[in-house]
Amino acid sequence: MADPTKPDSGTVAIIEVDGLSEPLQNVRHFSVSDDYLQPGDTFAADVPDPHHVLYKKIELFAGYRFYLKNPAIDGGTPSLRQTGIILGRKAGGSVAGDQIRLSGADIGAHLQTSAEPFFRLEQATLMDLCQRLILDNPEWGFKGVRSDNDLNRKLRQGRLGEQVLLNPSLISPYQVIQINPGETIIGVIQEYARRDGLMVNVSADGYLQLSNPNYDQPASFQVNYHRAGTAAAQTNNVIGDTSIEEDARLI
Repeated sequence: MADPTKPDSGTVAIIEVDGLSEPLQNVRHFSVSDDYLQPGDTFAADVPDPHHVLYKKIELFAGYRFYLKNPAIDGGTPSLRQTGIILGRKAGGSVAGDQIRLSGADIGAHLQTSAEPFFRLEQATLMDLCQRLILDNPEWGFKGVRSDNDLNRKLRQGRLGEQVLLNPSLISPYQVIQINPGETIIGVIQEYARRDGLMVNVSADGYLQLSNPNYDQPASFQVNYHRAGTAAAQTNNVIGDTSIEEDARLI
């Protein structure tokens, strides 16, 4: 088992990009965001690109799958983190050689666009709304709607699970669903999901996810940070400096 008190030097990124015959594995630097409350998580990565061959092959808006793997986690099996679209590419060079910087966002980025104004559904469900605004646009790449986060959590941790049935709230009808000018697709879906007590996200494998945290499951990870010199300090797994901040504006 890896020593949790030592800096992580084993995590690597693997990026599959549509149009390429092989995954990008020799990634020099990378960053990836993961915000459960905001669809459209992003990534950025620097990849060696001698003679700018990749720059010519990777197209904007191409689909990608972003994986992370670490030999100390699940036997080094790659875990899928994002399914999305390439939004930026930049060719450059340095003493380390030519490279391409890629950036993108998961397919939830499509939902930041404006919804069709004055759109109206009567006796419709949240599932009907998702069908009309998202699934009727197959070019966006959504595989469907999922109403449980367990499978997504296991995918991100490198452990597969089973599909689940739709939450009853997705098939309970509203009298009227109305879309007004200026509203975004994600804003409309979040509004009606909130009324049903659901959170909205995009899963690592490309599903629109309408679910809630499972507070009954056992903890997947544990963060330990104890005062130096105490017996409990031996379990510390927080790396680097720490700080505590309070902001009265957030109370």
